[in-house]
Amino acid sequence: MVSTHDHELVIAGVTKGLNLIKDDSGRAMYSVIEETPKYENPLLFTQTDWVGGHGQYAFNKKDLYFDGQSIDTTQDGRVILGPLINSVGISGGTLGANPVCYCWFSAIGKLLVATATRVFWYDDTYFVMKWDKANHAWAATHSWTTADWVRPTTYNGHIYECTSAGTGAAGEPTWATTDGDTTTSSGATFTCRSISITDMKEFNGILYVALGTGDLYYTSADAATFTVTDLADHHAIGFFSTLNAAGTSNVLWKFVTPNQIASTTDGRAAGSGGVAWSSPAYIGDTSNNITNIFLSSGNFLVGRTDNLYEYNSDGGIKALMGDLVQNRSTNNFKYVTEWQTGTYFSLGTGMGELTAYDAFEPMGPWTGIDDIGKVGKVVGLGADKDWLYVAMYDGTNYHIYKGREVRKSGELRWEWCPWVFMSTNVCATAQVVQHSATDRRLWFGYGNNAGYVILTDNPTTDSAARFSATGWIRMSYTYGTNPYWDKMFQSFVTETKGCAAGITYQPKYRKDTDTSMTALVASPLITNGVNKTNFTSALSCNRMQFEVDLATNDSTKTPEVLFFQGRGVEKPETVRIHEATYSVGDTPARKTETIRTFLRGGRTSTTLIKFADLRYGDKTSGTAGTDYVYCVMMPGSPEEVEIIHEKSRSTELGIRVRLQEVSFT
Repeated sequence: MVSTHDHELVIAGVTKGLNLIKDDSGRAMYSVIEETPKYENPLLFTQTDWVGGHGQYAFNKKDLYFDGQSIDTTQDGRVILGPLINSVGISGGTLGANPVCYCWFSAIGKLLVATATRVFWYDDTYFVMKWDKANHAWAATHSWTTADWVRPTTYNGHIYECTSAGTGAAGEPTWATTDGDTTTSSGATFTCRSISITDMKEFNGILYVALGTGDLYYTSADAATFTVTDLADHHAIGFFSTLNAAGTSNVLWKFVTPNQIASTTDGRAAGSGGVAWSSPAYIGDTSNNITNIFLSSGNFLVGRTDNLYEYNSDGGIKALMGDLVQNRSTNNFKYVTEWQTGTYFSLGTGMGELTAYDAFEPMGPWTGIDDIGKVGKVVGLGADKDWLYVAMYDGTNYHIYKGREVRKSGELRWEWCPWVFMSTNVCATAQVVQHSATDRRLWFGYGNNAGYVILTDNPTTDSAARFSATGWIRMSYTYGTNPYWDKMFQSFVTETKGCAAGITYQPKYRKDTDTSMTALVASPLITNGVNKTNFTSALSCNRMQFEVDLATNDSTKTPEVLFFQGRGVEKPETVRIHEATYSVGDTPARKTETIRTFLRGGRTSTTLIKFADLRYGDKTSGTAGTDYVYCVMMPGSPEEVEIIHEKSRSTELGIRVRLQEVSFT
């Protein structure tokens, strides 16, 4: 059946047929407009600076990127390889236990490394602490046997030592007295114990070695001969040195778990000038342990697993972070360092900052970043005048981030570079040491060895700098103008320098449908300068992420990436608009009011409008997308108009509407 109408609309469940007004040439006053929204043509992803650091998921700020590994982005306008890790063992061997702390012993100009079971120094010499059976004291040795792992122990008031490590299935050791006592040890049970170093600090040219609550602490003036304390208060978990309240002399503090601190002006043995420790002060209750003691802005602070306390010169105690009762962690305040005017410390799985104004802020390499999949905890802190160094553990691998706080575009922000990658080599400490005027290093635990990297202001101009063999930088996702629109990338442009045979860079990509990176070129590139490379086929995607892998076969040289640009096109989704002028009759008395009310209802309708062009066989009772389309009434519609014709035709009333198609099923 032939329809008597041109169009059919369904608005709010009401169906009406409408006729189009024809102009003087007999052409219907109806048109379909294809509108193209603003889009990027050509589509370019361009980055020339990466100094802002990692942690940006979508590409918004032009100097930030997604993530990286063993890279240095702290130099303006370029990406280079991060520093080479130098692994230090003992005469070609290993430490045997993961390093737990470092101490720069200025009295002899050596870096001391404390491990769970031994003490070493470097600079081509080392020593091992061994129990001297003849003199009943600890001494330094260059040899080591199984029996030497055993500390002496007491039984019935007498001192015993392990004379053999034990044989047979049970592996029971043999014990003998060392003090001349003839009492047998029949039926006694002795426990072999390894020395357990918990802290090392230098105070007034004397090295103090804490061995926890189970063993007396030791002192040494030369880091070769160690003397056990004979002071009444002789246990320590950790030490800390600071000025007295008057600022006239140094004071040595120590803490013992769960909640005791004490001080002295000399913690050596009494015969060497030692001074008795003060009566202990008790910080907090005994249900949680002290983890560290440190200064911030001249305030003496005591960190615990459940709080941070200020301890003043009058003995007053003030709780500062009571909220940690709900966030207890053995990592709270375990690591502390000062940088510029602030104090920085581990806090749960993150970090905290105390400024000169006693203001606290959470911060750190994995704090305040986008969703790039980085979580973990701090395992070491160090600092120099320009940078803060933070060792992080993500549950599998260990990383060191190099960071600083800067003012950029009127705002303060932290910039963190994923600088050193340690893989699964365990790290539990970090320490910046200046060995000479030109030799500065960051030391850190590195599995069963100690590791260090060379610190330099400009690695590419400093002959002492050494570079990691490999590294990569992964840039933020680019979505173009609209995340939904299709994009096709077909080439990339780079500017590089320093490349040569074996000193290379290789661009890679990852689309929204990919789970891993794919190389854009078959082999790493070595061409310097500005170069454009076309893909073998266009890469179609909704979002794109680029990566550049760097490599060198010469630790004194690094490739440098100065410019990267991915080039493509974007296919915007066009908008179809139906513009029609409908007849409402020759006089207002006819259908004018009814049609006007019907069309005005399209402005406020909470359901989509069905539109069918009956002239093409469409129908609103059919299938969406095939027989009709869904639309919305655009702003300004409907509009009452008066159509003026030639003299032979009278003026005609009409209503003009603009209907925008929407995709809906």
